[in-house]
Amino acid sequence: MTPIVGLGIYSNNNNNGMPTPVTEGNRHDSHNDDANDKNDSNEVIYIDDDDNDDNHHDESRYSPRCSGRNHQQHLQQHVDDSPIIERSRRRRERLQRYRRPTAQEKERAIRKALKKPMDDDAVTIRYRSKAQGEALGRIMDGGFNVLTVVLPTAGGKTLLFTAPACLEEDVGVTIVVVPFRKLIDETVREAQKTVGDCEEWSHSTVDPAALVVVSVDKMHDHFWSYARQMAEQGRLRRVVVDECHLLVTSHSWRPHLVELEKLKSLGVPMVMLTATLPRYMEVELRRSLGIGIGMMSLIRACTVRENITYTVRQDIGKGKLVEETARVCEEVADELRSTRKEKAVVYCRSKKDCEEMAEKLGCGFFYAGHVDGGETLEQWKANGGFIVSTTALSTGLNYEAVKAVIHSGLPYGLIEFAQASGRAGRDPNERVDSIVLLEQGWEEEEQGTRERYNEALGPDGAAMMEYIKTEGCRRLVLGKYFDAAETIQECHDSSSSGSDNNNSETESETNCSNGGSRQHHAPKLRATGVVVEWWQQVQSWSGSPSWKRRWSKRL
Repeated sequence: MTPIVGLGIYSNNNNNGMPTPVTEGNRHDSHNDDANDKNDSNEVIYIDDDDNDDNHHDESRYSPRCSGRNHQQHLQQHVDDSPIIERSRRRRERLQRYRRPTAQEKERAIRKALKKPMDDDAVTIRYRSKAQGEALGRIMDGGFNVLTVVLPTAGGKTLLFTAPACLEEDVGVTIVVVPFRKLIDETVREAQKTVGDCEEWSHSTVDPAALVVVSVDKMHDHFWSYARQMAEQGRLRRVVVDECHLLVTSHSWRPHLVELEKLKSLGVPMVMLTATLPRYMEVELRRSLGIGIGMMSLIRACTVRENITYTVRQDIGKGKLVEETARVCEEVADELRSTRKEKAVVYCRSKKDCEEMAEKLGCGFFYAGHVDGGETLEQWKANGGFIVSTTALSTGLNYEAVKAVIHSGLPYGLIEFAQASGRAGRDPNERVDSIVLLEQGWEEEEQGTRERYNEALGPDGAAMMEYIKTEGCRRLVLGKYFDAAETIQECHDSSSSGSDNNNSETESETNCSNGGSRQHHAPKLRATGVVVEWWQQVQSWSGSPSWKRRWSKRL
């Protein structure tokens, strides 16, 4: 029998913040913010958090020894009877009333979601990160208010809502909220391969599947009637919001914030998923959802993608960007294997640039609102090769065998860049490329654009500038922006590998990337100015709306 330690279910009783595996001996001791106690038969034992049941009040009120506390307890009783406290108490009761699955039930559900043999002990469950296993354990146990999980692109976020939907007993309903319509079909299609019982929400949904997917633009009166009915019937187990960073960064989500805030009223655990949540945005995310201090837990994994080679060129002549991008694509095309239908994506800053680049490359293009975009996308997925897109293809979509991501022009910010680069290398064992191509004088042009539209650079733009201009490790720049300080890996000197890019398979060299091994990769970059120290300016920028305006121009 596979030991429970191998399941990757972790306890928060830890040393120095590191979770420890749960065994049979300490399984019931794992920390959970709103956890219940259980007896030996795994039945829920409700805990009165206020420790003030009726008998306790009666004894303290009439006991001579407690007479000095009567006035204080009388005031406390009035506080406990307030509507706010009562709503909080009802919410805790809803969070606590479901039986937690046993370790064996969890294992069977995870095996089903991973398409592993159900009863073959020789096949063990391996997570992509310790954080993934810890988050999955918390989600399947429930009993929390809001849990935000940050895993890298290709870090296995889908498993966090498919595995709970594969439980064999008391599975209930999981609602998954996705940001864009184009994500629904893919999410449902992939989930049906493992969960089976998965559907897109519609007005006709009556007897729901275990996994119900809805786009944020469909969360209107009919949806809320359905969601509240599921909650009142005790069938709704959790709500998952995918790509939750868009709550802070995307103007297209702003009109839907009021609808998303209503999720709290359902009284079930909320799970927020993303691959790109800079540390300074944690507070903004909590405030966007109207969540009080201490009500949101956070699990982070290191988001560094060691299988991606990062390259920047900023020496292209004026007016030569399209021509040079086409030349680089020719070199990439020589490495794409048609037998595997390998792919590459070229990102442009505008729809007009997309059409021009696609004509130059002789391939299809995709952007929001393009009438033939869906058909073009399906052809690219089926046949491989190149596609040109705006950032409409940068978030949430998972495609196999993407070997290269090329930015023709400056990305809007480091969040968009990380999302777009993350479309490549979904298989962690294959090496892929992320390439940024810039014309000479790009920095002056970018500054002029900001001044013309009266836009501040903002922390995300400043981090992008640092990524472009650094002479050091680009992974270190990404890690400093996105990850917790204790997870940032130290950069290693590139001289040890004899090239500008440390891409050998030795552990000491895979952390650094600046330059590359292909002929089209630039030599070690020479910075033309002082690298922006964005972190020192976050507090002054993060409260200003001006730096967020550009997100609305991406699609």
